[in-house]
Amino acid sequence: MAISSQIACLAFGLLATVRAAIVVQSATCTAKTAAEVPEMVKTCTDIVLSSIVFPAVVLKPALVLDLQPGTTVTFEGKTVFTPNSFTNPAIKADGGVPPPWWLVEIIGTNVKIIGAPGNTIHGNGQAYWDGVGGNKGRKVNKPKFFKFNLKSSLVSGLNVVNTPQHTFSIGGTSNTTFDKISLDNKAGERPCSGGGKDSGGKSCGHNTDAFNVGGSSNVIISNAHIVNQDDCLALNSGTNITFTGGTCIGGHGISIGSIKTGNTVNGALISDSKIIDSANGVRIKTYDDATDAEVSNVKYSKITLSGITKYGVVIQQDYRNDGPTGKAGNGCKIRGLTLEDVKGSSKGTAVYINCGSGSCTNWSWTRVNVSGKKGGCKNPPSVAASHC
Repeated sequence: MAISSQIACLAFGLLATVRAAIVVQSATCTAKTAAEVPEMVKTCTDIVLSSIVFPAVVLKPALVLDLQPGTTVTFEGKTVFTPNSFTNPAIKADGGVPPPWWLVEIIGTNVKIIGAPGNTIHGNGQAYWDGVGGNKGRKVNKPKFFKFNLKSSLVSGLNVVNTPQHTFSIGGTSNTTFDKISLDNKAGERPCSGGGKDSGGKSCGHNTDAFNVGGSSNVIISNAHIVNQDDCLALNSGTNITFTGGTCIGGHGISIGSIKTGNTVNGALISDSKIIDSANGVRIKTYDDATDAEVSNVKYSKITLSGITKYGVVIQQDYRNDGPTGKAGNGCKIRGLTLEDVKGSSKGTAVYINCGSGSCTNWSWTRVNVSGKKGGCKNPPSVAASHC
């Protein structure tokens, strides 16, 4: 065969290979079993996860989506994460526990994570709940659910049921929108007993936060519908974070914090949202021993409160996970806090503020109308003092 003919054949073969690769890249790949997913993540950019039952895992994710740029992943039908068959994974005799772990990890740039109409993603949290969540004294070491590290991406339409504990951990994420996300953890409101899972008459679900945001920027969470037993939003650090159009039911309210040493929140807008049948409404919490930390340029606007049991508005600089100390610290400044058109009622205290001396400054409160008991405040800025 002439050299020119050989070259032509090689070129044709290479072209066919490239075309085949392009077809794989552009065609929709549908996975119906967990075993099919890893290879699809490597070779496909349009992936459908169709009614997959993921096997039980311990201390590692059941689903890892480390996606190629531009990939779309669609959750279709009912996705189920099988719970562990044992109640005490890796709890050590000395009380030590392993690092946090998640059932799902998603990493990508310019990707879309979409829930098809009618989808559900079931975490089987009821198999883990013990009334303690992730706190000390827990009998069950629970996984968190979703861990996101995304750039310039969209997550939309996911319907999550029964999260074991924290639902959406958003870290290292930028320029990304989470839209029309729902969490139905209503089953966790019931007390539990037996099998080493006695909640003492309190909710069996605990620490079932919806959105935990840290180390992220330019993130929008819009039109979320949340029923849970902890914060609807917990913004721990980040810049330019927006939560808008949300409905939060049964939890601990919409929170900035808890803020620990070294953490900064600069620029947050919480707007056009309802907080219903929750312990708290508007909340900012910083640790009493926090240093080198700051909360600045935070705005709550058009917030409606109903059925609040503890605090309509609570801003505290004496926070500890096991209970407030009563002594506010000065190591975290809260500057430029705006509340406008915040209205509703609390069965407990309307407004409670405990600021460190001189650490809460440059606040603006307009049309704040929350009824409830007077709780007293410590070191409130003048614009807030009349609400105490």
